[in-house]
Amino acid sequence: MPNLLDVPAGCTVRIARTIGSTVQNEQLGKNGFVPLADITVEKVSKLQQRLEVTVDGRHRVITFGAAKLIEFEGPIPEAPAAPEPAPAPAPRFLKPTPAPAPAPAKADETPAKGGEAAKGGDKAAAQPAAQPAQAQPAKKQQEQKPHVPRPVAEKRVIDTRGSSSTNTNLSKYDEKFDKLAGAHGE
Repeated sequence: MPNLLDVPAGCTVRIARTIGSTVQNEQLGKNGFVPLADITVEKVSKLQQRLEVTVDGRHRVITFGAAKLIEFEGPIPEAPAAPEPAPAPAPRFLKPTPAPAPAPAKADETPAKGGEAAKGGDKAAAQPAAQPAQAQPAKKQQEQKPHVPRPVAEKRVIDTRGSSSTNTNLSKYDEKFDKLAGAHGE
């Protein structure tokens, strides 16, 4: 009979029996691994040699050794098809690139009656096409923020020793040194 180690993650089987010593079977029974109980294998961790399962609605983690003791009837179920992974979101530091702007429509080049009217019509048709092209650089300039450097904290050195105490300590040190040096020198 196949045991619980043969069941791939995501499949459900029904326990036929538990094999092992009396103590092992009692321990499995206390955790819900009894005959006719439905087990759903949630995750198989080969590195840690553990199975995460759900037994009658309760989540359990069992070792491979305990899983070998649980047998089920029937064929070994097939692993469910893995869902296609969702596309990864773009990193936050990348800004989305805008779609390219459509090419401006060209005005008909057929001459109309009256030379001045045709020239005026061409200018009117050319102006709306030029306006969107001028509006896009203005938007890009608004989106770009000027670089402002962060202020650097200044280091301040504060002399807490005080000049009078330093001189006093140095004079005491000199006196003690003279006494010691004088004692060795003689």
